[in-house]
Amino acid sequence: MEHAHPATRLTHPDVTAATTRLIRHYLHAYAPASTADLLWWTGLSQAEITPALARLRPAITPVRVEGLPGDLLTLTEDIDHIRAASPLPPNQVRLLAFEDPSLKGYFATRDRYRDTAHHTHVFNPIGEARAAITLAGRAVGTWNWDKKTRTVQHGLFTRLPRPVMRQVRHRLDQAEAFLRTEPG
Repeated sequence: MEHAHPATRLTHPDVTAATTRLIRHYLHAYAPASTADLLWWTGLSQAEITPALARLRPAITPVRVEGLPGDLLTLTEDIDHIRAASPLPPNQVRLLAFEDPSLKGYFATRDRYRDTAHHTHVFNPIGEARAAITLAGRAVGTWNWDKKTRTVQHGLFTRLPRPVMRQVRHRLDQAEAFLRTEPG
C-alpha cells in the first residue's frame, strides 16, 4: 500500500463493519441467497460473517424460493423490487462469459440456473464458471472462442426447439463477429 498509494493511511479497520458492508453489497446484488452462497462468494468463514450478519439482522428478511432449499436471505429494502421483477421470457437466450458473476454468485443454490447433471459442463474441476449459453436463465450449453480457427464453438446439453436454436445461432454469430475484431 505504501508504494502504490503513498498518501493513503490505513487505520485499524473495523473488520465487522467492513464485513457488514461486503455482505450488504452481496445481498443487494445476488439475493435471495443462502448463507452457504454468501460464504462461497466472500471466501470468509462462518465465524467471520456471524458478527456482521448479526449486525445486519434487522435489515434482512428470510424468504423461501420455490425449488431452492431452506430460508434464503434478502435485504428487506429490496423485497418489493424482487417481487416486482418479471420472470425471464421462456425463449430468452444469452451468452455468459467465462467466470460470469451471475454464475459465480451462488454455491448451495446453483440449481436456480443449472441442472445437477450438467454441473461439470458449467463448472470446471476447480470451480470456475465456463462460458455458458442460457435459456430463460438456465444453462443449456457452453461456448468458447477457438483462437486458432477464430470461430466460436459450442455444445448444448439438450436438443432445443428450432426457434430457440435460431436465437442461439444468432447470439453465437454475434459473438464470433465481435471476437474476430479483436487482435489475434
